[in-house]
Amino acid sequence: MKNKRFRQVGLAGSIIVIIASATLAISSLKKTVTLQVNGQQLNVRTWAWTVGQALAQSNVALTPYDQVNPPASSILANGQTIAVRRARAVLLKDGSQMYTVYTASEFPLDWLAVVGISAEPGWKFYADGREIEPGQPSSARLLSIDRLKRLEIKINGVPGVISSTSSTLAGALLEAGYSLRLADILEPSPSTPLTDGLQAEFTQAREFKIVTIHGEYSVLSAAKSVGQALAQNGLALQGLDYSLPADSQPLPSDGLIRIVHVQEVFVATQSTIPFEMEYQADPDTEIDQQSVLKVGQVGIQEQRVRVRYEDGKEISRINEGTFLIRPARNQVVGYGTKLVMHTIDTPDGPINYWRAIDMVATSYNPTSAGGSTTASGLKLKKGVVAVDRRYIPFFTRLYIPGYGEAVAADIGGKVIGRIIDLGYEDSDYVAWYKHVTVYFLWPPPANIVWIFP
Repeated sequence: MKNKRFRQVGLAGSIIVIIASATLAISSLKKTVTLQVNGQQLNVRTWAWTVGQALAQSNVALTPYDQVNPPASSILANGQTIAVRRARAVLLKDGSQMYTVYTASEFPLDWLAVVGISAEPGWKFYADGREIEPGQPSSARLLSIDRLKRLEIKINGVPGVISSTSSTLAGALLEAGYSLRLADILEPSPSTPLTDGLQAEFTQAREFKIVTIHGEYSVLSAAKSVGQALAQNGLALQGLDYSLPADSQPLPSDGLIRIVHVQEVFVATQSTIPFEMEYQADPDTEIDQQSVLKVGQVGIQEQRVRVRYEDGKEISRINEGTFLIRPARNQVVGYGTKLVMHTIDTPDGPINYWRAIDMVATSYNPTSAGGSTTASGLKLKKGVVAVDRRYIPFFTRLYIPGYGEAVAADIGGKVIGRIIDLGYEDSDYVAWYKHVTVYFLWPPPANIVWIFP
């Protein structure tokens, strides 16, 4: 019985030793490691065989973009430090392109590599708006890239090339050391987005002196013509004004532009146009009686002269012609054609007549006339008178008080209108020069001049 008890005790001791050895062996497999997650440090005890298992047992979930050092598949060693950098979203702005990059790297160069961009010399990088070097670490949320762009530009007519990372045309010029003034001309506009190969023209304003009758002005202009320069400075040509050089010419090299103020005025002089007499027969009115049927009206005409002044001085006068303002209107006179027999007593007895005209009577004889033969062929003697045949036809019978009866049978160079030259022979000649009333004896002739002047 005793031996049996000893065997049982020995077996129990062996079991205890085995359990203790196993416990010691298992406890030797547990490791102590240090976890660093985004700089936060934690010491943990773990049975994990790999780095990934240790992180999982410590509730550190990984994304495909997180960075783990050493790698998650590495065998875990006691006392090891595991560094985890969590991935974050970073926006990359490349011109008009936007990218979202998930990365655990602190270096912008790594961010660029994710989207296949390799930084080139001259490019500029801005982290959250602040310029940085892409090889330096950054915690920015937005990385902007300004690529170097080639601008083909004519500056004051000289072709050239400017390389710039600016986003606008104006910015590229500023980077190149050219400041923009209000009078400068830049085409296209300064706000034009800068793209590689953009073509532009930049003309810097020059100083000019503009001389007018009102004074002198110093201005800046980059215009292509004189007219444009004047308009830019509020001195555009008005009316007939002109410039020297002409407004279509390029800006002068001597910097001097003159504006000539031109004024043209019209000087008008009016004059009258006399109306004419228009006669109309009136059978109800006795001969040599007249009445105005329609009053005449004088016309008005205007002569215009264009006078040109340049800077207040008269340069020329041009006759523009005569213009009718109001036409003349004829006066219509009714003249009598009614023949009435009148009777009057004379020293020679009563006479019947159909017309009486006041005239100036003169006298002549063969000696003064140079012969005794008249224009009608009758012999010059008392009773033969010279008349104006336009109004008194030959052989018209007349009576002249103080002379007696006569017949119109001669003419004379000075016998015009209301002049009658009384004929005599040399032996009975009487000189006449006085006003008389000449009576046209009845009956009237067939051909009558109705209007006596």
